[in-house]
Amino acid sequence: MSQSASPEPYTLIAGRSPLSRRNGTDGELPAATLPSLFEAQAVRTPEAAALRFEGRECGYAELNAWANRLARALVNRGVGPERIVALAMPRSIEVIVAMLAVLKAGGALLPIDLRHPAARVAAMVKEAGPVLTVAAGEAPPDLGEPGRVLSFAALSDEAAGHSPLDLTDEGDRTAPLRAGHPAYVIYTSGSTGRPKGVVVTHRGIPSMTAAQAEEFGVGPGSRVLQFASLSFDAAVSEVCMALLRGATLVLAPQEKLMPGAALAGVLARESVTHATLPPSVLPLQDGPDRLPADLALIVAGEPCPAGVADRWSRGRLMINGYGPTESTVCATMARLSPGEGRPPIGRPILNTRAYVLDDRLRPAPVGSVGELFVSGHGLARGYLRRPGLTATRFVADPFRADGGRMYRTGDLASRRPDGMLDFHGRVDEQIKIRGYRIEPAEIEEALLTDPEVGQVRVRSRRVGEIAYLVAYVVPVEDGEVSAAGLRRRVAELLPDYMVPAAVVVVDRFPLTASGKLDHSALPVPRFVARGSGAAPRTPQEEVLCRLFAETLVLPAVGIDDNFFELGGDSLLAARLASRIRVTLGNALPVASIVEARTPARLARILGLDRREAALEVLLPLRDSGSRPPLFCVHPAGGIGWSYAGLLPHLDAEQPVYGIQASGLTGTTPPSRTMDQMVDRYLTAIKGVRPAGPYRLLGWSFGGLVAHALAARLQERGERIEFLAMLDTYPRIPPRLRHAGTEAELLADLMHIINVPSDEAVTGPIDRSAVLGTARREGSALASLDDATIERIVAVFGANYEILRSHVPRRISGDAHLFTAVRGDRNGLSATAWRSFVEGEVHEYEVDCEHRDMGRAAPMAQIGSTVRDLLALLD
Repeated sequence: MSQSASPEPYTLIAGRSPLSRRNGTDGELPAATLPSLFEAQAVRTPEAAALRFEGRECGYAELNAWANRLARALVNRGVGPERIVALAMPRSIEVIVAMLAVLKAGGALLPIDLRHPAARVAAMVKEAGPVLTVAAGEAPPDLGEPGRVLSFAALSDEAAGHSPLDLTDEGDRTAPLRAGHPAYVIYTSGSTGRPKGVVVTHRGIPSMTAAQAEEFGVGPGSRVLQFASLSFDAAVSEVCMALLRGATLVLAPQEKLMPGAALAGVLARESVTHATLPPSVLPLQDGPDRLPADLALIVAGEPCPAGVADRWSRGRLMINGYGPTESTVCATMARLSPGEGRPPIGRPILNTRAYVLDDRLRPAPVGSVGELFVSGHGLARGYLRRPGLTATRFVADPFRADGGRMYRTGDLASRRPDGMLDFHGRVDEQIKIRGYRIEPAEIEEALLTDPEVGQVRVRSRRVGEIAYLVAYVVPVEDGEVSAAGLRRRVAELLPDYMVPAAVVVVDRFPLTASGKLDHSALPVPRFVARGSGAAPRTPQEEVLCRLFAETLVLPAVGIDDNFFELGGDSLLAARLASRIRVTLGNALPVASIVEARTPARLARILGLDRREAALEVLLPLRDSGSRPPLFCVHPAGGIGWSYAGLLPHLDAEQPVYGIQASGLTGTTPPSRTMDQMVDRYLTAIKGVRPAGPYRLLGWSFGGLVAHALAARLQERGERIEFLAMLDTYPRIPPRLRHAGTEAELLADLMHIINVPSDEAVTGPIDRSAVLGTARREGSALASLDDATIERIVAVFGANYEILRSHVPRRISGDAHLFTAVRGDRNGLSATAWRSFVEGEVHEYEVDCEHRDMGRAAPMAQIGSTVRDLLALLD
């Protein structure tokens, strides 16, 4: 249901001003700490599963006792309130135990992501000054002084003899633990050019947990996914959502939580009921990688597009959460419903206040855009060891008489008449990408470490649904910069999500009349492939190049172009892996894309680079899937590569094989009769599928062969459940007959290449024109050598002679005829086939000419229709 129809979650306080009533979220909660809330839950549900990881489970009582022993060992090492402990451990049961142990000892967590550059990690550790760093195993040297770094195994040995009972303030901890003590420190990108640590106390945890329970319906029996990086404050929300409410926290290794099939598999296998995901992940989970229908979704970390909210809120609970790191994870929530347009960021949660203020800190009128300020129990203490910065962002709350503070978020917002808040972007230049908060100044400082760089500005550019970072660079006088070199420099200093997708070199920055940077005049980056000139060698490689280009929103990608140098990142790599699986049927981990980087190397990993196999009679375009395979017979030229264009539009479980002419490889001569051709093709087909039912499709001459194959199979008692013929005549009309020359063959090949209609080549066409066009358009046909073209010419001539003399036999069952509606149709219709098909001939019009059937747009139209027809058979 819509948010406006929902009951108010908190009681409004009478007698206050309208501003106070809109923030009437005050509620009485005990001043509890995170460990005390967990301990109370462990008493309520001692035998329930608290954690699941790779088939292992840990119950609440077991987890509590384990963490208590470790906490006592930490106390012996000086851990207590106001002391920081760094955790450098991967996602696992052990890291959650370590987190609870630090909190039980009274310490504050500093999660470290070791995938970040070593220099950045070292700077964070140096500034934070943890009393101890706990690592999974042997720790890298940048985690602190040797005496302050301890492996989890060594800590466990020290804890073995300690009591499993809960710690108390009287004698167990170094000092009493209070709600105002730090619970965790999260580092975010800094506007000064270096990251800053946000110190968050325990005080906001009870309010956040109560709001989660009310809005999400989490409790015993729920299963909560732990998706976020532990260095991201969303992980705190996931842990609290599960472990403070009696639910099970489901963890999985990072590679199994990448968007796409891996994530969908974890959610299904583990029966996950609640997941918090960035909105940018959801478009990757469509189609066969879709999320379970009953999964409750919490989206957070970045603005949620209206289309995403509309698509994913249908029939499910979907909550849009908003909150800066400086307020305990979440400050506002909204329940989303389909058709609402711009998704709101909601109303303040329990014990939280949200103000929309103008530039004089006065309340902005309803509907007017102002800066968003938040205050309340969840407000962070400030920035670690940065009192000046803290004072500028955490200011006095003029709307409360209790001397409280409010945080200046830098976000623009407006308030609806019903109190819901809408997000309108940023006051400053801060950028949100994939849920991460990015200060351009930090990237600019990294780029300025190159002595050839004089000035730099970093901005975001959006192409479709994808946001990219772009660096604009002015070299020093007579300086020379390398875009690829600058990206590598940033990658050495900053996390991958902060590496610009493009570096644009300009002579000078454009300025407005007032002397400020003119953002609108900055050139739009062209994410252009390097264009090595090497053509794909197989139709599958051609498909890979196209998938690379579509994922990166580029016009084209060459076979040797580097995915990451063209702006790819780990999230886009996950999207690419999902599209490869859906299109080609090859399941591969994202790590394979990271390893391969180029279409050529990825084809080698997948075994799709065998040029000789691309000309064999049986061409596996997608050899995986649970459904009966679709066999697609070649047109007159003998090559079935154009059927790769069907793959993105057919169901992912539909195997697809091309049937190509014998004679292309030079090992056997071309077939001279239809019977000889059918015999050869049935041998290949039976090798894949020994018994029916069979699914057949063919374009032009291939449709005639598919019909002949159906007749022969029926003669042998096999069932044909699907036969499609693409613009196929049962007998070629006299006016369409020609001599079957090389020039006519080359004209047909030119139309297989995906050249826009207004650029079609007219006049005489020779081999160099065809190969040049193929290379320019990224077609695998460009890889054909003279010997192969000679064989194709021979095959074309032989097939044309078969076409002139063949008379179709009559088959039982239905057939599907796709006819081209442009050009001279010469009377082709379902009526022409009625003498050769006993059943119904279903006709479908395709908006193209006959020779254009193999191009991308017609294949998309045909593929979608074939998908729907085949679905009726399953």
